Amino acid sequence: MTVQTRSVDSCELLAHHLHQLLKSHAAQVPIRELYVEVADQEVLLYGYTNTYYTKQRASHVVMDAIHHRTLVNKIEVI
Repeated sequence: MTVQTRSVDSCELLAHHLHQLLKSHAAQVPIRELYVEVADQEVLLYGYTNTYYTKQRASHVVMDAIHHRTLVNKIEVI
């Protein structure tokens, strides 16, 4: 039986990749104080934006890159 484990490094690399991906879509997804956290089974997005549409766009931008993980979008609309 093989047990798959993820190193902290791979989580950090994915978090960095997702952060850069969102920044590259900054015109479409303007989020202030953006922070991306990756755990073994979850990806969490934090930050602030002005519209629910932008919050939703952020989710769609990262969905293809997170594979089997659950996305938790904690971006606040203010």
